[in-house]
Order: sequence, then C-alpha cells, then structure tokens
Amino acid sequence: MISMKIKKTLLFGLLISILLSSCTPELDLNAEYKDITVVFGLLNPSDSTHYVKIYKGFLTDGNAYEVASYLENISYIDSIDVTLEEYVNDEINRTIALDTTTVISKDPGDFAYPLQILYYTNETLNQNAIYKLKIVNKYSGKVVTGETPVVNDFVLLSPIASALNLNIVRESFIKFKKATDATAYDIYETFYYFEVDKISGEIVKQGSITRKINNSLLRSQSAEISQPYKPNQIFTSIANNLEPDNSVIRYRAGNDCIEMKVWAAEDDYVTYLDVNTQSSGVVLDRNEFTNLISNDKSALGIFSSRNVAFKRYDISNASEDSLVNGSLTGNLGFDYYRNYIPSKRGAKR
Repeated sequence: MISMKIKKTLLFGLLISILLSSCTPELDLNAEYKDITVVFGLLNPSDSTHYVKIYKGFLTDGNAYEVASYLENISYIDSIDVTLEEYVNDEINRTIALDTTTVISKDPGDFAYPLQILYYTNETLNQNAIYKLKIVNKYSGKVVTGETPVVNDFVLLSPIASALNLNIVRESFIKFKKATDATAYDIYETFYYFEVDKISGEIVKQGSITRKINNSLLRSQSAEISQPYKPNQIFTSIANNLEPDNSVIRYRAGNDCIEMKVWAAEDDYVTYLDVNTQSSGVVLDRNEFTNLISNDKSALGIFSSRNVAFKRYDISNASEDSLVNGSLTGNLGFDYYRNYIPSKRGAKR
C-alpha cells in the first residue's frame, strides 16, 4: 500500500470542491517551474460512472486568479494517460483505461468554468479489490500513483417502520451495519416536497430539505453502529428553510417523502478531511495530507473511496397533521397529500 505523507507546499491548483485556504491572489516567485499534479478521486461501487479530477499547478508573477481562469493553464488536456489497476489478492486482475469527458460543467468559481476535463470509466468495481490510480505524463515521463480499497455495500437496520412518527421528541436511533474498509460515517435526513401553483394547478417546484444528523464524523469499527437523533427536529429544519408563499400549495412528496442516508468513508479520505480546510482559494501555504506519490514528490490530493446506504419512508398521519397544522410549519401552506389531484384542475382547493 502507498505510504501516507504530510506535505507543506506552495500551491495554485485545486481539488474539486474540497480545496484549501487562501492568502493573496498575487504570486511573485523566483523558483523554477515544477509540474505539480493535483488529484481528486473518490470511488463509489454504487456509482455507474467513476470520475477522477486531475489538475496541474502553475507559477505566475501576475494575478493567479486570472491565470487559473484559463483551462489550458490548469489542465493536462491530452498530455497524460490515466488508468486504474485492479488488484485481487495482491495480483493484478485487470487494467482500466480512463477516458476524458467535458459533459459535466463546472460551477462558477476561481478556476476555469464552465468547461472542465474529467477522467472517467463506466466499468463495474470489484468491492474485494484494491485499485491503483496511475497517471503517466506522455512527454515528461512523470508517474503519479494513488491506491485505495473499496468501501463495501452496507445496509440500514433502523428505523424499521415503513411510516415514521416525526412527532417523537425523545431520542430515537439510526442503526446500520459497518461498511468494510470504512472508518467514519455521515448521516443525513431529507424531507422531499413539491409545490403546486394555486391558479394553474401545475407543479412548479420539487424540493428537498436536508439536515445532518451527526455533528461530526461518526467514527466506529463496531459491527453494528448506532446514532441517536430526535425525529421532531425535522420540523425545525423545514421551518428554517421555507418561507410562506401564498401563490402555492405545498405537499409532502408522496409515500416516500423521508430519506435516511448514511455515507461511509475510507480512512485516507477521513484523514484528508481532518487535515485540510475546505475552501476555494488559489494560493496554498499550509500542511496538507495526501496519499498520492510521484517519482519527483510533486503530487497532491486524494484518491480514496466511499459508499452510501439509504432508505425512503412514509410518515404517519399524526406527523402529517403536524406538518399541515403544527406550530412550526403550519404557516407554510402545506396541505394533506391525499388532497392533491394530479389533473388539469390541479390541487384540490
């Protein structure tokens, strides 16, 4: 396996949305240019397509933000070959070549947008394998590698009821099986709803409100993991995220309007999150964790894995009463889902 290291460096490139802190946007360096590769890749066996983001660093005596706004300054374009090597029982089983795509647009920010280059494969991952990312610069011969096991599928054990009672004020528990090769977890609850225009009867919005159940990463190696939560707090989240709107009627999204979701993270990714501060700056002068290695010690970022387990639930009649008439959400224009009529006449009024 790849040895871990903490590097301190002056940087300029980025890591997808998990980038690092900022100083001044002006860089004035006398050092020679050194090709530094920045990688962000999280394998998830539940995904049908697997993406890796790869950037290159740059030096400039001008405005770093302006330089970073041009794709050719931060991307390798066609100068690298990227592969995944699959190892089972320490033997290489297959090599997967990653293709490039620009179909996923990048949101506005410090770095070039909307066009971005991603490296991807549609191959199904073996959850019992270890994957080695290999990046070869076709012109300089530089090789960058990263390695990760795959976080295995796991299941939610609780809540077990098909319809949740959201009025419960005491602690309840979300329980799930440990995911193989995971060391920490994040747990989320999402309420799904939609809005119907009072005049036209048409659905004008399908929305969701998500709250995080655990305050910090839940670290556990137990075979069965349990996290306490208070079901009634979802009403506070709904009230904090919606404003009254007299032009629409709101409804819960049918009989599966609540989703419990647990994300499981591999150890290197957990360490990466612990060490690095999330930001979107162009300049970096700080300690940074990476599990990427290269022959000239000029690689940064993370190549790791995660997985997700989730389940959708209905809510009890008493819970819907509280949603429609309760002190927290009664002013938000919710009606009973049974009153919704999906026709030209729209919702029942």
